[in-house]
Formats: sequence, C-alpha cells, structure tokens
Amino acid sequence: MSLDGIILINKPQGVSLVECTRKVRDAFNTDRVSNIEALENRVEGVLPIFTGKATKLLRLFKGGVREYLCEITLGYSTTTEDITGTPIEQKVIKRKPSVKQVEKVLATMLGEHAQIAPMYSAASYEGKKLHKYLEEGIEIPIEKRPIRQVEVLDIALKTEITRTEADLVTFSIYVKCTDGTFIRSLAVAIGEKLGYPSHMSRLKRLSVGPFDGAVAADYETFDMRLNILATGGKGGFSFSNKKEQKWFIPYEEALAPYERIKLNKEMAQLARKGKRILYDQLTFETEMTQPFIVTSPAGEPLAVYVLNSDLGYYHTLAVLVER
Repeated sequence: MSLDGIILINKPQGVSLVECTRKVRDAFNTDRVSNIEALENRVEGVLPIFTGKATKLLRLFKGGVREYLCEITLGYSTTTEDITGTPIEQKVIKRKPSVKQVEKVLATMLGEHAQIAPMYSAASYEGKKLHKYLEEGIEIPIEKRPIRQVEVLDIALKTEITRTEADLVTFSIYVKCTDGTFIRSLAVAIGEKLGYPSHMSRLKRLSVGPFDGAVAADYETFDMRLNILATGGKGGFSFSNKKEQKWFIPYEEALAPYERIKLNKEMAQLARKGKRILYDQLTFETEMTQPFIVTSPAGEPLAVYVLNSDLGYYHTLAVLVER
C-alpha cells in the first residue's frame, strides 16, 4: 500500500490545524500533506488530512454535510458567541427549561436559514476574512457582511438539561447541517427562543462529508498506532490488522465509489490538461449529475469531472495525472 491517501485524525480541543498537519507529515515522512478544513483550535473532532497523490482530491471532498455535538450554556452571551468571548448580556435563570420546551425550540430550527456572518468568522468581505478586520479593530456593519444560506437537516437533544454550580444551565444537542453553518450562531438563536442569553460552550465535529470521526485515529496516540504498520518496499506499507485500516483511506479506495467513463484519444488529451468538456461531447446511458472519473482508452484514470448544468459543460474537480 502506498502512502497516498486520506488520514482521519480526531483533533483535540486547543490543537491547531498546523500542528495536526505537521504531525502527519513527520509520521509519514512526506511533504505532500494538506487539508481543506477551517477547523478552529477550540473545536475538536474529525479532521481529514490528505497525503501524496490524494492532495489532488481536495476540491472533490470540499463541502458536504457535517454532524456536530454542540454544548449550549444558558445564562449569558458573549462577544464571540462561544465560551472564549467576553460576557455581555446576563440573565438569572430561576427555572431551567424542560425537555419538552427545548425539543419544541429545536424543531423550529430545522430547515433552511439565512445566517449573517459574525465578525469573528472566516467569512470574507472584499477579499479579506472578517476576523482579520476584527484583529485590526475594524467592525464591518451587519448589512455589509456575507449572508449564507444553510440548512439544518437534523437536530436533537442529546443530554440532560442540567444546572451548574454557577447557576447556569447546559445541555448538548446533535446537529446535522450543510457546510458553512455557523453553529455558534445557532446556539445563540436557540437560547433566544428559550428566553435566555446563551453561548456555545463546547463543539465536537462528529463527521464531515463521508468521513466519520468514529473510525478516526486519536491525535495523542497517533504516532504509537503507526507501530501496527509493517514497512514495505519502495516507501509503502501494509496494515497488520485490517480493522486498524479504517482511519487511513488509500487513494484508490477514495476514488472507488465514482463511476468511470472511458474517453477517446482526443478527449483524453483535454482531460489530462483539466480542460472543460462541452455537454454534447459526452454521451451517457443516464445523465451524470454526480462527479465521475474519466479514463484514457487504456483505462488510466485522468480526472474527476462534474456537470455545470447552468453553463452546459463538464468541469474538473481533480486532475489525477501529473501535468
């Protein structure tokens, strides 16, 4: 097995993306390491890291559905909508909400939402991230900030509703949503509907796209788990225990679910260069609305294409050969 693939790491709270990437780079002794996630230091959970030839697949796996476990604290709000911010509004909780009240509010959060990007976020305004403006003491007016259309696909109460020693109330919820959803803003909105200022006190990402945190390697013991690998020839390796392979997805396995279309010699030359292919240049038995792999006449995978139905052509998500 080659070193080309996708490694799933459970990133701990307080560890940066740079630290995770460096650890994988050192462990696999390769400089071709990258990731596509803007997972903040304070957020824990699954992080896919791409190595070797798999770095070509970054665009293919960008976006997708996310799943989170989010802890919400009622009693005060903060400048950043999470526990790291400065408290701003406070309210004494005389009686904690009931399970029925919380579940009723959660039901109203299902479906599509228009979320205004908060100043501490990585959303951009005029080519610059909002949190960069904030670091310079500049606040962009709400009416000028980006608006994201997101969707909450599923949401549920996952823990008991408890009162803390500080007379605050906490509970955790499960959220399944589209990429780009501001979970902290969702936590604040839930608190408001319950009648209290609130903030997100903890966040764990359970899955991102097709990558499940349940099979991810633990960050702290990742180096030790590499001891299960038997070094092979030409820089490759093999797993001594098949069950341990789940946290490493080989390059070929990552491409396996995609349908393959064989091109003629002329079209293959376009694909090698990542050129767009017009809609009427390809014929399928059924319309291809999902990404698919195009191959050379000999069956060599060349690129991953997807249909741009509005413009009437197929464009590349990944070129699989060296240009």
